Amino acid sequence: MIKIRKHTFDEVEDIQQIFFESSTKTHFASLTEKEQFMYKYLGLYVEMYPEFFFVAEVDHELVGYICGAPETLTPFFLSKQPHLDQFSSEYLHFPAHLHINLSEGARGNGLGGKLVEKFCSELNKINISGVHIITSPKARNTHFYKRLGFSFVKENSSNSLLFMGKKL
Repeated sequence: MIKIRKHTFDEVEDIQQIFFESSTKTHFASLTEKEQFMYKYLGLYVEMYPEFFFVAEVDHELVGYICGAPETLTPFFLSKQPHLDQFSSEYLHFPAHLHINLSEGARGNGLGGKLVEKFCSELNKINISGVHIITSPKARNTHFYKRLGFSFVKENSSNSLLFMGKKL
C-alpha cells in the first residue's frame, strides 16, 4: 500500500540514507563537507519548512521524500546557494522550489509523481504561482519533470544548469 504523508522527526536517518543513495555527489573531503552538503539540500528543509516535507512509504517502508520552500528569492537561500541568483528573473513566475529523492527500487512506478502532486497541492493552498527545479541539462531527471508538466525555461551560459518551471 502506498502512502504519502508528512515526515516525522524520527525518520531522519532513513531520509538521510535515501538522500545519499540518490545523490550524484558521493565523495567528500571531510565529514564536515558531507554534513554541509546534506544540510544545504536536506537538513535546512527539515528545520525551516517542515510543512513542505513529505515522505512516500510502501507497505510501511520509507522509500522517498520531497521537500522544498515556497519562495526561493530570499537572502537566506541566495547566501547558501549563490548559483540561484543567475535565475532570479524566473522566480516571479516560479517562486517555489523542490528537492525529491526516491530509493532506487521505488523509481519508475509513479511515486515521484505522487510526491510532486502532493507538494504542489500544498503550494496551491497558499496561492503560490509556480514551482521550479534546477538540474543539469543532461541529467536523467529532466524527462521525469517534463512528464509532470515542467518546461525547460532557461539554461545558464555555461550549459551546466537548467531551470525548469511549472505553473500551478
